[in-house]
Amino acid sequence: MQQRRQIHRNTHTRWSDEEERRLAQRCADGVLTPELSNEFGRTELAIESRLLKIAAVGPAADQARLNAL
Repeated sequence: MQQRRQIHRNTHTRWSDEEERRLAQRCADGVLTPELSNEFGRTELAIESRLLKIAAVGPAADQARLNAL
């Protein structure tokens, strides 16, 4: 896990309510998954999963829904 944290600093940590709000807003602003991954320090899969869970709106959420099919 330490190796993963060197790449994604927040891997396997809980999402705070504030992080979820920021994620939803950044997604609505049109920011795509790779940039969200870097910004939040989480894997792209974790970003997509959370976007689906919080029913976010925006291009990254649209792509997450397509990837989940």
